Amino acid sequence: MEPANRNQFWVAILVMGVLANLCATLFLSVRVKEIREVAVWFTLPQAATLTAAVASAEPSPPIARPEVRLYFDPSCEVCRTSTNSLLEVYDAFEGKLEWNLVPVGLPEYVDPRRHLGGLSLVCAVEAGAGFAYIRASGGLPEWTEGSAWEAADLAGLDVAEFRECVRGEDAKNILWNNVFDARRRGVPGTPTLVWGQISISGELTRPALEELIREATMDGFGT
Repeated sequence: MEPANRNQFWVAILVMGVLANLCATLFLSVRVKEIREVAVWFTLPQAATLTAAVASAEPSPPIARPEVRLYFDPSCEVCRTSTNSLLEVYDAFEGKLEWNLVPVGLPEYVDPRRHLGGLSLVCAVEAGAGFAYIRASGGLPEWTEGSAWEAADLAGLDVAEFRECVRGEDAKNILWNNVFDARRRGVPGTPTLVWGQISISGELTRPALEELIREATMDGFGT
């Protein structure tokens, strides 16, 4: 290599080194600036806002309990004969299942007694005493209009308010909405108990309920 070319070569190497050093210095200065800005950000009100938002965030919702939907009419004779077995299941799984008690009945012109039964359970459910009312009415020897009020009293309800609810329009509207919903879902009659994807209708005998529990538990319900 000629001396002149050799000098140019070393000059080029020197210039490249200087440029590389300048680039590195510039890059580091930018990163330092970013780090300082982040540090300052956490000393500003935004940091307090972020902390407060995290602290006030709602906890994750609990895992939903399996739902058991029960279509029931306390004046229905099959419902009444099923009461004891049904309540055994209710008591055994208390707090482990989400019970959805759906009162249904017949039109008044078809059967006034069954109409009253549906309305009375609607009002008991609205008062938060659905199963207490089923327990009370199931212990009565027969179902009459007087039985509706007697069961309300045994369930700890205010009989005057209960009577007013039963005779009101709101209870009728709820009852017929329930009846239409039951028909839409293909419910054949009362009582019908639906647990997960499994259902039984007719008299809820203890063996039938035990089989339902076994199948539902195998499917992951009620555990």
